[in-house]
Amino acid sequence: MIERLYYFVIVGPNDRVLYDLFYPASLSELDWRTSSDASSPTERGGFESHHFVPSIQAVLQFVAYSALDHIDEKLWITSARSLKHVFRFREWSASVHLTPNASTRFVLVHGSSEDAARNVRAFMNAVYEVYVPCVLCNPFQDAEAPIQSQRFHEVAKNLAKRYLSG
Repeated sequence: MIERLYYFVIVGPNDRVLYDLFYPASLSELDWRTSSDASSPTERGGFESHHFVPSIQAVLQFVAYSALDHIDEKLWITSARSLKHVFRFREWSASVHLTPNASTRFVLVHGSSEDAARNVRAFMNAVYEVYVPCVLCNPFQDAEAPIQSQRFHEVAKNLAKRYLSG
């Protein structure tokens, strides 16, 4: 079950978190949750407030933020925009998709197995295709501010369900 957990984060310039999403693999057992959700358990369908063991959640965030240093190192040796398995820690691996100017990074932490990582690139590309019109082309959204768009959140959840469900 651990390798079926995912943590997706969009990191902007100066390593500022713009958006993050934890994705459990089984939608029937667990509810969606972002770190900015503050709704009550009854509003989320009766689920408890913590869907992950706090230590697992902390490890996923640690892997994502540790990967940022490795991403910066990889930028010097490659021009690729999608990098798979940039950083590994125990059974976790981080993959990244870079915007054309490489100032914004889309990081996905997933299990190290090939089964867990098979649709990572397709997921990252799909989220980027939504990011451009919802954030970059939106005159009311600052590109360096946290993403508050409900539309973007819903589409990101649906893309995770489509690409990351086993």
